[in-house]
Amino acid sequence: MKIVVQNFKTGKLSVADAPRPAVPENGILVRTTASLISVGTDRTSLELANKSYLGKALARPDLVRRVIRKFLNDGLTSTYKAVQNVISEPRTLGYSLAGEVLGVGSGVEGVAVGDRVACAGAGHANHAGVVAIPGNLFVPLPDDASDEDAAYVTLGAIAMHGVRQADQQFGATVMVVGLGLVGQITLQLCRVAGYKVIGLDLDDAKLELARAQGAVHAAKPDDAALAADIAALTDGHGVDAVLLTAGSRDSGAPFAMVAGHCRDRAKVVVVGDVKMDIPRDVYFKKELEILQSRSYGPGRYDPDYEEKGRDYPIGYVRWTERRNMAAFLEMAAAGQLDLSALTTHRFPIEQATDAYDLVTGDKNEFTVGIILTFGIEASE
Repeated sequence: MKIVVQNFKTGKLSVADAPRPAVPENGILVRTTASLISVGTDRTSLELANKSYLGKALARPDLVRRVIRKFLNDGLTSTYKAVQNVISEPRTLGYSLAGEVLGVGSGVEGVAVGDRVACAGAGHANHAGVVAIPGNLFVPLPDDASDEDAAYVTLGAIAMHGVRQADQQFGATVMVVGLGLVGQITLQLCRVAGYKVIGLDLDDAKLELARAQGAVHAAKPDDAALAADIAALTDGHGVDAVLLTAGSRDSGAPFAMVAGHCRDRAKVVVVGDVKMDIPRDVYFKKELEILQSRSYGPGRYDPDYEEKGRDYPIGYVRWTERRNMAAFLEMAAAGQLDLSALTTHRFPIEQATDAYDLVTGDKNEFTVGIILTFGIEASE
């Protein structure tokens, strides 16, 4: 089968041939029909792999600490061999796809061979012709959902959990900062929820897309008229909530910028990878509430939930990551979301390296959603 891999040592990306995985006992085997490239996440992964050894170390101090612990426990030779093995091993990309069930593990119920499903999870829902998916990381597709729309499922769950964390009511004014893939989906979800949405981004094309998808106002963060425009839209109070869907690892500037546009006791939800550098004075005086949004929702990063399939009782956890995935697909199938408007490019899996030229900027085109398509031959 075909699979997209990257050499972490050299940074080289390629489409390789690999054997099919086996049917997992507590999961399903899926033939991929469409997968979504998460431009922001994958760009970060590609940039890390292309750094020097020192650059990799500075970017991932957590890995450096693991190397140091191994050196102290096992010595230099063993540590060197282990590091070389890790960085030389091909790494997979991708974590959001749709496909058809090829096999069902003995510990899984409610799905059959031939069913269409949407799948999530880094290390599971890879850009590959066939994937093995744990039981809590897939959901059946509604009949009216297209495979390409379903390939957005993971990014949709991320956006949906962020909106849930904001916990607003009909008529609220919400500001979405960062109008990439997650930001655009967030904007659409907020619109469907009955919120007035203000979108901020540096890219004129993304601002135009946000307006087309229902934003009541879209502007650059440094727009001189922004404060007055927000005041006019909110009767002078400021926005009720902010969803930070931008990536800003090196700067906490977004926190300072959005605070001035918030009403008293507004919520600031961190969805993207933003440096937590928060100006205390304004957050204290306005009593702004800062909330983290943990990826797809409750269950994320819990191996008992994700790997072993142990669900959370709905009476205690209404919206797990899997239930978020299902709700997102229902909205897409009902026509409440326009995901096709976000798909700017399509490539067959065999041309995945061309697709990633858009991610790295080697090819300069307006890019939001990139879909990889898979023919039958990609699974053989």
